[in-house]
Amino acid sequence: MRLRVFEAPTSQQALARMREELGPDAVVVATRDTADGVRVTAAVETHDPDLRGMLETPGHSAVTTRIEEVLDGHAVPRPLIERLLLRVRETGLDDPQLALADALGGLAAGVAEGLPERLVLIGPCGGGKTAAAAKLAAEARLAGRRPRVASLDTRRAGGVARLQSLLEPLGLTVRRCDDPRSLAPEPEEAGPELVDTGGINPFSGRDLAALAELLSHLRQEPVLVLPAGLDAVDSGEIAANFVALGVRRMIVGKLDMARRLGGLLAAMDAGLRPCRVSIGPAVGSRLLPLSPASLARLLLGGTGTVAENPQ
Repeated sequence: MRLRVFEAPTSQQALARMREELGPDAVVVATRDTADGVRVTAAVETHDPDLRGMLETPGHSAVTTRIEEVLDGHAVPRPLIERLLLRVRETGLDDPQLALADALGGLAAGVAEGLPERLVLIGPCGGGKTAAAAKLAAEARLAGRRPRVASLDTRRAGGVARLQSLLEPLGLTVRRCDDPRSLAPEPEEAGPELVDTGGINPFSGRDLAALAELLSHLRQEPVLVLPAGLDAVDSGEIAANFVALGVRRMIVGKLDMARRLGGLLAAMDAGLRPCRVSIGPAVGSRLLPLSPASLARLLLGGTGTVAENPQ
């Protein structure tokens, strides 16, 4: 209830002011004569906000139920599901795609804005690093540039040769490097823009230590290439190991071969920001950008019908 006092020479004037300011639903609570006229105390009912309802966490709705079912179907770890659902309930959005996109934007501070100009691709064996390197080189050629490409994948039989075979149609040559220190040019020199590396066992302390030593000699930013269809727990642990080495961005590989994306969300939750997505092995199939909105569409609609551009 809202109370107001109106003073006027006559009661009619006081009542007129009351209705003008408080509306037709206002009622007179009290009147009193004054030396200058009359004093009217009036009141009008107000609708107080539901403070308890605003502060309490909303319960399950059709939106949260739908999102919970989807995340569970993608084998997302239960603690992560609960945190995402908490955000969904807090926002109260009534569209599943918008609500899920908003919640996903909070993982690893969302998605990266893009790739660095100079990068080194790292990751587990068979993760798709060489294919990603070829796609990035092809993208640069289509943009009218001739990227400098090097490979440290010299211990695996045919590692450098495979990348060279993919880049030959583009008119590019791969620089073979056995020593990463040779890729650290003087400040005034231009080093390789794109470096491919051999795969490692992401659970091996020896492999991780060797990778840390390799990265210490390079000026290129490390970008992890991680397959989309890994087990969520494994993916989260792998991501955490690379984050400990200073890695912050990742390329999601082999999206077309994944049907459950819990591993991708677990990697994001560990601190990696996805910046591109690889669909198919063909060099002409470019790496696609990824956003919280497009990731929400993939999760809600399944990955079986991934379009050429998921944005």
